[in-house]
Amino acid sequence: MANLSCIFVQNFIILLHNISFRLRFLGIILFFVSLNLSAATHFAYSDNVKNAYAQICNLSFEKARNYLQNEEQQNPNNLLPLLCYNYIDFYTAVLSETTENLEKLNANAEKRLAILDKNASQNDPYYLYARGEIELQVALARLKLAQYNKGFWQMRRAYINLHDNAEKFPEFMPTYKSLGVMNALIETVPDSYQWGLKILGFSGNYAAGIKQLENFIAWSKQNKEVFLAEAIWARTYFYIYLDNDYALAQQMIRNEIPLHQSILADFLAADIAYRTGNADEALAILSHVSPQNEVQFPYLKLFLGSLYLYKQDLSQAKIYLQDYANSFEGKNYIKDAWQKIAWIYCLQNNETAYFGAMKNCKNIGAALVDTDKQAQRNAESEVFPNAILLKTQLLFDGGYLAEAKRTLQTFTLTNAAQEQIWEYYYRMGRIYDNMQDYNAAIKYYKQLTAMNNYETSYYFAPKACLQMGLIYEKQKNEAAALAAFKECLRYTHHVYKNSIDQQAKAGISRLMSN
Repeated sequence: MANLSCIFVQNFIILLHNISFRLRFLGIILFFVSLNLSAATHFAYSDNVKNAYAQICNLSFEKARNYLQNEEQQNPNNLLPLLCYNYIDFYTAVLSETTENLEKLNANAEKRLAILDKNASQNDPYYLYARGEIELQVALARLKLAQYNKGFWQMRRAYINLHDNAEKFPEFMPTYKSLGVMNALIETVPDSYQWGLKILGFSGNYAAGIKQLENFIAWSKQNKEVFLAEAIWARTYFYIYLDNDYALAQQMIRNEIPLHQSILADFLAADIAYRTGNADEALAILSHVSPQNEVQFPYLKLFLGSLYLYKQDLSQAKIYLQDYANSFEGKNYIKDAWQKIAWIYCLQNNETAYFGAMKNCKNIGAALVDTDKQAQRNAESEVFPNAILLKTQLLFDGGYLAEAKRTLQTFTLTNAAQEQIWEYYYRMGRIYDNMQDYNAAIKYYKQLTAMNNYETSYYFAPKACLQMGLIYEKQKNEAAALAAFKECLRYTHHVYKNSIDQQAKAGISRLMSN
């Protein structure tokens, strides 16, 4: 799905530096080459290319190469295989997170850009569009491996190509899709990455970008364009990660995207099911995952291990989590995996094994994404978790709300540590929130925020402000929602600041555009 690569630097940083990017960032990069059957012969979307695209989305790269080689023999003037090959290198680099594969992507991309410059007609709207796509892919891969300066500059080159294409060919819709996604993401960039925006030299508007994307989806449906699915993935991404509207995300996926046609599509569908509070459905969607899928897409091991942990199937969870922690050659989510292994030992009341796993959490992997930063912080604290609060958290994350509530009700506030009291109010608020008992949720959220100042290092209070903003927004109380989102931004030192602030900024933009 190519143009999720088009999602631009922030898209990636969000997926990367949040949320776990749980490979949620994959959800985003699935935008594939926006090419249709009416394109010029130099960019022909032939049967070979279609089949190659399908295999790429399923991470079956050798099969994809076979189709592309057939296309090169049958139609040597078709330039579209260049983009397909670049996507193979791109996925390989971002999924493996190795410098070797990044260097291979960069070197091959330079050769492909040179071929485009030499052979493509500059009067073809796909020329600058294809250049922009390739530049974006390399930029995103650089950002994934924390090469921020080079990544931002390459992102700028990609933007210039796409912007120039929009001016030169104002009726060429794929360009607006890409620029719409960028426009939506730019405004929500966390403060810690604002220096990147200065390098890029532009600003965006979330609501305007979303409108462009939705208009593009409507146009694509009317014209039956082959890249409609890519736009749907993009809109789904925003529903999940910035709008916090999981119900609409799930509705869009169920109505528009069939299951079991690609592992990447199934992953995003499973991620939505998980985020809408149904770990069991997520596990069912991924029940057909093969060992080869896990080799090509290592994050699946971590995701499946987490789902089994939420379900309290500790033995199955441990198998997947240890496999990821011991075999992944990249940097991200290794600390998260070791922390979850430690949590298994905590639930089994094995304190010695818990601290052994947390020692690995402390010493192995990188603390780049928010989840790993939190795991590192927990490892350095050297505190054995409260099993009731931990089990409540895991049950809640899996969508087992009734059981989570029953578990939390057994926790005693008397003589509890201050941070445990904060967590109690936060967890109770989240449970009622997801049960749609909003009055009870707000009551607990307000009790929590009253106990904290803006310099707290715990994420409970700022996240509570974000959730209150979302509740008020649902209730059409725009003044209260805006106040809650702005209050969220005032918390300065918690480890989830990037991801929480980004969601708050998106909320402010939505409200201000009304």
